[in-house]
Amino acid sequence: MCNRSPGVRPFFIVVLGSLMYYQVLARKWRPGNFHELVGQEHVSRSLLNALKGGRLAHAFLFSGPRGSGKTSSARILAKALNCHAAIPGEPCGQCPACVEIASGNCMDVLEIDAASNRGIDEIRDLKEKTRYNPARDRNKIFIIDEVHMLTSEAFNALLKTLEEPPPHVVFILATTEHHKIPATILSRCQQYTFKLVPYPLILNRLREISRAEGIQISDGALELVTFASGGSMRDAMSALDQVLAFSGGEVRDEDAAALLGMVEANVLNRTVRAIAENNPAELLEVVAALTEAGQDLNNFCRRLSWQFRNLMVLKAGVGDTSLLGVPESLLPQLRGQAELFSREDLIRLFDTFQKIETGMKYATQVRFQLEMGLIELAHAAHLRPIEDLIAEFSPFADSVSPVAPPHAKPEPARNSAASGVASMSFKSSKDDQKDDLMDKAKKDPIVKSFMDVFPFPAVAEKIE
Repeated sequence: MCNRSPGVRPFFIVVLGSLMYYQVLARKWRPGNFHELVGQEHVSRSLLNALKGGRLAHAFLFSGPRGSGKTSSARILAKALNCHAAIPGEPCGQCPACVEIASGNCMDVLEIDAASNRGIDEIRDLKEKTRYNPARDRNKIFIIDEVHMLTSEAFNALLKTLEEPPPHVVFILATTEHHKIPATILSRCQQYTFKLVPYPLILNRLREISRAEGIQISDGALELVTFASGGSMRDAMSALDQVLAFSGGEVRDEDAAALLGMVEANVLNRTVRAIAENNPAELLEVVAALTEAGQDLNNFCRRLSWQFRNLMVLKAGVGDTSLLGVPESLLPQLRGQAELFSREDLIRLFDTFQKIETGMKYATQVRFQLEMGLIELAHAAHLRPIEDLIAEFSPFADSVSPVAPPHAKPEPARNSAASGVASMSFKSSKDDQKDDLMDKAKKDPIVKSFMDVFPFPAVAEKIE
């Protein structure tokens, strides 16, 4: 037998015990009743009224994006149906039924993962269980998560039971892919569509959790966590847990940005302004800094594409932060960037950047592709629209005589002295305009390239 120090074993027991009993924020702060369900007021109100009015269906279908509260709502509904306090729509959260349902070990509430129980045999077993009365509570409730993963045969086997279940059975189906559910199933369920949680509501909820947990975190870091969630409350709490594990009791903005893979707002601001000012050196410095910091350049491209999209939204006159997907504190900075471009510039830049981003997927040197692409963007931001060039050269185009077609007979010369004087006067009146335009053509390479293809030989001849 190996000899161990008597103090080692209890130490490991204590450490492992503390780890085993730690509950992540997403589970600890899961909604316990309909009033705590954030961002789904249309669902909670409908279910509360149905419970209070006694008009509850026997089959429900909850559909929506991940982390929007579908499974939580299913558990709340199950608690409201089986709560021993018998208050319609208001589970007490303290009776044995509520406690067991919240912990997921209630005998009369069966949660089934359709991704791993998707065959016809599992549905036959489920149908067999519906025949028996509840062991203790009023209803036997079946919660089938990710129901779209069931096979066609399993769906067909479920039809009859779903349409006419025993009086004590309630089905609650949940899915993230509503379009994969057969129409025969949809017609037998009462459907509720969940939506992404608005960013302000997620931010307020994270503030409440941070205060209750005693977490020292700034509003800037909370905003980064909120907008990294993509509208999913569970993702927001998981990201907050991850940031806390990295930073400890005090969370800094830089730590949150680095851990979540977010590109800091000042980096995007530098990039946009360098493009507007046609400053390739600044753009190369930004890419070098991102590379040295170990940032994902493809993620930077996605964020920059989102930035150009937001600038166009502001140009269109929309200032809603939920539509922009940015914190309120960044709005003044975005408005200042939007003033640097016209709508045509932003459309051209966005289109060019999409091509650059596509090319990066197949590039062997992603950094080089990004650097050349940003320099191309800086050049594209200063291209003059063809309409402006045509408008600028239209007076000169009117003064140039059209080219005679081949084999055309020249018109007989006119001997009128008056016509000669008028022609000389007309020519002298256009000389100043020609000289000014030629000076511009010699100085502006864009105008010169336009003049090379302009259909007036006299102009090209004058430039040469």
